[in-house]
Amino acid sequence: MKCPHPSIALLRTVLEQPSVSTVLLNSLHDLPAGSFNLDLSKLVLEHAKFDHTSKLTQCLHRGSGISKLDVVGSELNRNFERRTFKGLQELNLSVGYHRISYAWLPTFTSAHPYLKKLWLVDNGNQYFSHHTPLFLSSFIQESVRRDLREHFDIHRVGLSRTTQLPLQWHVTGMFITTTFGGTRLFEILSLISSSFPSIEVLSLDLDYYDDTYHIDDFVVALNSLSSLRILYFRNVLRQLQFGLKGHLQPVRKLDQNDPCAVYAAIAEADLLWCTSYIAKRMGGLQAFYVDEMGYEHERSGTGGQWWLKGWIRVHDEARDVSGTLRVLLS
Repeated sequence: MKCPHPSIALLRTVLEQPSVSTVLLNSLHDLPAGSFNLDLSKLVLEHAKFDHTSKLTQCLHRGSGISKLDVVGSELNRNFERRTFKGLQELNLSVGYHRISYAWLPTFTSAHPYLKKLWLVDNGNQYFSHHTPLFLSSFIQESVRRDLREHFDIHRVGLSRTTQLPLQWHVTGMFITTTFGGTRLFEILSLISSSFPSIEVLSLDLDYYDDTYHIDDFVVALNSLSSLRILYFRNVLRQLQFGLKGHLQPVRKLDQNDPCAVYAAIAEADLLWCTSYIAKRMGGLQAFYVDEMGYEHERSGTGGQWWLKGWIRVHDEARDVSGTLRVLLS
């Protein structure tokens, strides 16, 4: 059961209930003072950052499990493969400029039977620009051969563990940003599809992209990714042509005295239409994450700024979409 921000009395009561097998907390921040006097074997932290603080250590020693764990790459040099985290399902590894070894992974994997996902996170755009892990080598070599490598940067790569024996890891997620002046998006998508046919999660950031495409052509390119389930839209909207006459009706009330709010509301309506259009033509898609930004004066990139962020879910049968986007104005 989910137990957000419990008091120590409530947490003790819930943990002692025989009918309760699992108690979920978002993070260590939700753990009340005095918890380390309790048996935490039923407790599962949904997300935690690995460090050497006494709070996390005590929580693990009292029997707590963890679903998702964030780890800095430097920790791999400290016998990390010998550590165990009960119930671990996903590991997010932050990588930087320095090369890392993956020799620890088989040992760590064998000790964590529920571990299904490993993300390599390169927020500083340093690791994948200077190093090529074995599981990306053929993809990178082919991108160089096709003169595509300079047209995109890789920021995250997701690996999933196969269920067949012998257990192996394969690429199922990728976050890319097109570089300044990039114009070869469809070729990049085609290469991703042929290199990683099992890719389920894809993030496209077209902030520096030059070309625009009709949405039908965009859908055709995306359809080559037959396993795609989650699509991240980052600065994609202005690169698409819908062929519509006039603007769509905004889904929220407008403050006509705030031009930036008006443009954000119009963009939100466009995004909902766009994601619905794509979902109806891609039967496997389950959700979009939107992170769009624009200006009051879009052509010149001046005036107030607006941001739209949030999840848009796809409903299976009708393929309709729904979601409430967060609007930020500056």
